[in-house]
Amino acid sequence: MLRAEIRYRLLGATSAEADLAGFYARRDHAPLWFDGQLKPEAGHLLDRIRDAAADGLRPEGYAPEDLAAALDAAATGDPARIAEADLLLSRTLVRFAGDLRQARGPARLAFVDPGLKAEPPDARAILELAGRGDAPDLSAALRMNPVYDGFRRALVAHRARGGDPADEALILANLERARALPADFGDRFILVDAAARQLWLYEQGEPRAAMKVAVGKPSLPTPLMAGLVRHAIFNPYWNVPEDLVRTTVARSVLDQGLGYLQAEGMVVYAGYEEGAAELDPATVDWQAVYDGKTEVRVRQKPGPRNMMGKVKLMLPNPLGIYLHDTPNKAVFGEEARYVSSGCVRLEDAMALAGQLFGDTAEATAASGAIEQQVELETPIPVYITYFTAMPAPGGLVRREDIYGRDAPLLAELGYAPPVEVAQAAH
Repeated sequence: MLRAEIRYRLLGATSAEADLAGFYARRDHAPLWFDGQLKPEAGHLLDRIRDAAADGLRPEGYAPEDLAAALDAAATGDPARIAEADLLLSRTLVRFAGDLRQARGPARLAFVDPGLKAEPPDARAILELAGRGDAPDLSAALRMNPVYDGFRRALVAHRARGGDPADEALILANLERARALPADFGDRFILVDAAARQLWLYEQGEPRAAMKVAVGKPSLPTPLMAGLVRHAIFNPYWNVPEDLVRTTVARSVLDQGLGYLQAEGMVVYAGYEEGAAELDPATVDWQAVYDGKTEVRVRQKPGPRNMMGKVKLMLPNPLGIYLHDTPNKAVFGEEARYVSSGCVRLEDAMALAGQLFGDTAEATAASGAIEQQVELETPIPVYITYFTAMPAPGGLVRREDIYGRDAPLLAELGYAPPVEVAQAAH
């Protein structure tokens, strides 16, 4: 009788509920949340959505009182009420789990490689995780990453002690950024925190390497993104970005003369198309380049002054962002390492390349061969995020919001940021 009631309620399911209908059909319409009586996990889910504020979500969005009423009605043993409650529990789980893993507004990561998924799990994936055992597996269906879990615990503790509203706002903003990261990072990944100017290489859940990084200046911020390191280029050329050709190269030629180009190992081309002719720098109107009236392409040869250093770790993406070496090691002795045009400069790029490519890295770099591309046998995920605070035993470690991202994010989430946070955005 109960299976027939569930089947009846799913007849003519809309396309939006196709996954739900398919899940129950594969179970021959057996209930998920009832087995003679209500399973404890149903009450656990109700408790979790009542406490959704601990996840930076609004409990009323999941109608907990309606769900509680449905569970009470099902307790009468009426198959129709049980079927109704079972389906409502599953629908609620799908919505809540999807919202847990879907970052909002400016907290979203740009997933720039098709090998990584930006979308939260669909209804089928959530229900299959929950239904793989004798009882609903909420720990699997609602699993989040360790960074998120740390912020959630910090938020609960902060509210319990009635902490500073400015700190709560920071926790909420960074909880949202952590939500954008996958529940499962995989066995091996790179995490870059642009606000901390730090990189970590993780293997089997443990940090295997860490180093300082330099990231984008406020006018050219490093984006929130996720990609895959697929190959490295050793002894690379540096293709000078178009804006720097005008603002830096042309200005330096005007100030220092053509000797600047020779000293920096720079070659000038007529354009950016393949096979563009190399130009004699003396024939170029550098004032017109500086004024934006003439366009030339400039490329720096490999060598000790090359801005890419010995290696670029490439994660193909339309944003033009990658990890690379730099000859300017002095920057890593500074605290405010916001100096790049968006890419991530590495304190010890060859050490990281060695971790990824083994002995091949040092040998290829030492060969002196120009632009040597080496494929990575198993591409490794890179997650570039931006945490302006992190939980710590004594409270929060706060970082300067150099890119002014906190206040707009809180506004997107529907929170009016405290004055302290709002001012930090300017």
